[in-house]
Amino acid sequence: MVKATTEKRFDKRFRTEADISYHNHQFNNVGRMLEISNGGILLETVHSIPLLTRLSLELPLKSPLSINGISRWACKMGSRYRVGIQFIDVTPEQGNCLEDTIYWLSSQLKGTGKTFF
Repeated sequence: MVKATTEKRFDKRFRTEADISYHNHQFNNVGRMLEISNGGILLETVHSIPLLTRLSLELPLKSPLSINGISRWACKMGSRYRVGIQFIDVTPEQGNCLEDTIYWLSSQLKGTGKTFF
């Protein structure tokens, strides 16, 4: 039996590698951002993050950005976890910072043959 999947993402995703910090009232950790879009990030971490956990994220973008997110999915890959984080409670200023970063990333890919999702 083949399961049909529906892509729920609306934003183009860009591969990136940057160390980030994330925390909530229970923990303060670091991880690696593997992808970014206007809607969220793909986080790789050694710590399990339960589904629907609210987080504060510190992203080292072109302009450093503090933003809130919520874990939407997670899977274990070897000794690490990959976690899909959706941005929430995004202010207009945060949205502008994300858009500027995404625009910059897309301009860096033009003519390189590299792709985004």
